[in-house]
Amino acid sequence: MHLLRMIIFLQIALLLSGCSKTTEPQPTNNYTLLETIDISKKLSPEGEPVGRPDVIGIDNTLYFAYGIHTERNFHLVKMKADLDLTLIEDTPMEFFSGYHDFSVDIRVSKANGNLWYAFEDNKWNADIDDTHFLNAAWYSSNNSLIGQQTDIANGILTTIPEAFSVNPADVPLNPEAVDDPTPFWHNNSYYIFTRAWSGWIEEFTPNSNQHIRVFNESFEKTDDFMLDLSTTIPGKTLSQNTLIDIDGQVYLIGGFYNARDDIAGGASVYAIPLSNDLKTTVNEKIPLLVETGKWLFKSTAARVYNGNLFINYQELLSGETTQNIAVYDVDNNFGLIEKIEVSRIAAGETVANHTTFEILNDMLFVFYPETNNRIFAKIFSL
Repeated sequence: MHLLRMIIFLQIALLLSGCSKTTEPQPTNNYTLLETIDISKKLSPEGEPVGRPDVIGIDNTLYFAYGIHTERNFHLVKMKADLDLTLIEDTPMEFFSGYHDFSVDIRVSKANGNLWYAFEDNKWNADIDDTHFLNAAWYSSNNSLIGQQTDIANGILTTIPEAFSVNPADVPLNPEAVDDPTPFWHNNSYYIFTRAWSGWIEEFTPNSNQHIRVFNESFEKTDDFMLDLSTTIPGKTLSQNTLIDIDGQVYLIGGFYNARDDIAGGASVYAIPLSNDLKTTVNEKIPLLVETGKWLFKSTAARVYNGNLFINYQELLSGETTQNIAVYDVDNNFGLIEKIEVSRIAAGETVANHTTFEILNDMLFVFYPETNNRIFAKIFSL
């Protein structure tokens, strides 16, 4: 049976069994936990289920985006970078969430001090070959409205059952998974990165061509190309990922996993240096989390603070999922300094997709999903 499908079946079985107990993670050695806060009520005063968080710091403010599951759309709150995560505005703001039936994943970024974001929206009861829409939008702080929006790509929804049994002959060349897109401001342009989809298909060679679209400051598309990672990480599929510029060098950071039974299991996180135009890899890949047989993946955020690289990642265990932060010394060959286990949750809690974090005021703010469709924050001193 398809390994990834087995994992999903296990998650569903655990969810139906009501297994939702969480275990408090072990304390970190180098960073002090200052506060743990259930921010769910801040995000949805009516008590609706929330999930899929993402955050970016702009001008000492935390811009926090998330979804309300019952409404299937996105919202935004602005919070002070303090120990209370004080709301700057009293009411969560509804974000533009596409023109179609529902949205799931949102990823935020900043460009010239302004917030922008990328996301996928979909149609209910879509077939495997139906259109799924990858969008991007600006946020205008002047009037709390969307500055610009555009449909920029078609993709294939990864979460419907047919995605795991589709005939490869029915799949177009170089298909892409447009969920969880990676937005990145670089060279005075907006870049949106989506990952190859083919690794989800049974008996189909994993596709290593990742899609990148480039837009100018007026949000007009100026380039559309693929980044081939077939020789960098042979035979593996890229999971959720992030891009970061460290001293003028852009790195793609993500977990690469084996999606099929006929390849040994496991997933590992690498930092892959890219050319300035992001079209090719340069130099050798840097192993960040490589442990034989372990599932370490879903890195969606990276920050540099005082010469150290911080990334988030997820570890999939037998019956549990942990959300984590890892810290590296950039100037010492990206040597590992610390792993911080933020949360441990039953694998059946399918909303436990990934964490998000930001560093402001010498504090690490980590936001993560918890049981019963809640979002918590942990604040560490640095």
